[in-house]
Amino acid sequence: MNPHKSYRILFFIYIILSLLKADQVKTTDIYRTAFQVSTFLYLEFGLDYNISNNNSNTPNTFDTYFRNKFRWKNKQLKTANSLSDILLYASLCNSLTLTPLFSKNEFLPIILTNLDIISINGIVTDIVKIISKRQRPSSYYQTVNETNEGFRSFFSGHTSTAFALWVSTTTFLSESFSDNSRIIWGIGGFWAASIGYLRIAADKHYMTDVITGALAGFTIAKLILKRNKDRYFYFGIDPGINESNIRIGIKF
Repeated sequence: MNPHKSYRILFFIYIILSLLKADQVKTTDIYRTAFQVSTFLYLEFGLDYNISNNNSNTPNTFDTYFRNKFRWKNKQLKTANSLSDILLYASLCNSLTLTPLFSKNEFLPIILTNLDIISINGIVTDIVKIISKRQRPSSYYQTVNETNEGFRSFFSGHTSTAFALWVSTTTFLSESFSDNSRIIWGIGGFWAASIGYLRIAADKHYMTDVITGALAGFTIAKLILKRNKDRYFYFGIDPGINESNIRIGIKF
């Protein structure tokens, strides 16, 4: 197993074990989230995706246009891929450490909610990848040797995770720093969009993969935050869909 993947697994296990000592969260929710995280990790790292002789479809005009516009030169593809990884790992660490620390809300319920969002988003993303088996542009055009990762293009997991965490972390932080909520949403959105851009720049995904991933991550985070309002938080959301109007608090 790739050592970077091992570190991620150990990090999630550490978070789950820490939650077991918490009295602010329900034990059933901890075990449910632990099962979700385990399922996500298995789908992400445990399955063999080595697909051979799969029928490849010619990329559509829309995707080809944006690939030609955004893709970096072949010698820079690895750099773009590494940058997208770094930005995503920073988002993950922020959602599970810094955001709970700086938020006015309870530390552990926020961690559990973000783990909930990360795992459900990951499960949905991986299932779609397995079913769709869309060939990555790097594999189709043979710009990178993808080995067993060549048919995991649709949709972008980096982008879906980035946008899911954008919604959750900025929602929590906006309550703590309400005067700067627009800035927080703006910076978070730019960060998530940058990850999506870099996935195209690295020739890992097409534009439709990134757009779908962004919509999926945004929607999943919204639905889970809405569901969890009856567990740990209450949310007052203005029908005008102005993100700066979202308010959060602890429900006792």
